[in-house]
Amino acid sequence: MDAFVVLVWSLIAKVFIKEIHRLTMSGDRETAHSVSLEADTIIGEMARIGQTMYLARTQAKAVEELKLAALNAADKDIVNAAFPQLETFMFPQAM
Repeated sequence: MDAFVVLVWSLIAKVFIKEIHRLTMSGDRETAHSVSLEADTIIGEMARIGQTMYLARTQAKAVEELKLAALNAADKDIVNAAFPQLETFMFPQAM
């Protein structure tokens, strides 16, 4: 497995995460969960490859944290207590 493939998968998962965040913030949690399952497929494969490739393992963990933050974006108390703010990961500078 080439490291480039893992990085591309990571970018694809981040696109899914942005969509999860958008859907969660708009109140469509059912569709957000559906998109989350697609992201889980990519994260799972990166984690599986991560058994032998450190880059894949670290990317899988980071993307999983972002996904959890996106799913809980509407629950401000949960996000502030347990998860980093998604916006600080995805948009470190004001847009």
